[in-house]
Amino acid sequence: MIGFLFNRFIIFGIGFGLSISFVLRLPGAEDRFAAGFAISLGIIGAIYLGALIVRPVGNRAAVQEILAATLTFVFVAAGSYVHVLWLVPGYLWHGIWDWLHHERQFGNRFGASVVQWYPPFCAAVDITMGLIILIWWWPS
Repeated sequence: MIGFLFNRFIIFGIGFGLSISFVLRLPGAEDRFAAGFAISLGIIGAIYLGALIVRPVGNRAAVQEILAATLTFVFVAAGSYVHVLWLVPGYLWHGIWDWLHHERQFGNRFGASVVQWYPPFCAAVDITMGLIILIWWWPS
């Protein structure tokens, strides 16, 4: 059952990432396309901080989440002010951070406590969106 949920939510995450990317690429939004991906990464980077508010798990988790969110926001800033391709390692970094949250793999030792389906779903969204940025902007 767990394997099925894990795989199902990865598929849902890929679909969600593709859907977001499609909406950001609609005609007339080309000039806001990179900004939309940067804003999306910023929102994604803050979700685990919100999980700490809902379900506090201690100071160590808070420090881990603040550091992870800060690194994510550094990639958002670099993608916004230097070059959009800086969002790619930001999305991939956050996908790795999601994977570290997955209970089956790491015993949930990392950061905030979240529902079991969320980390694989979010990792799939992150990796999908990072790859889409790479495909659309490489080389530029």
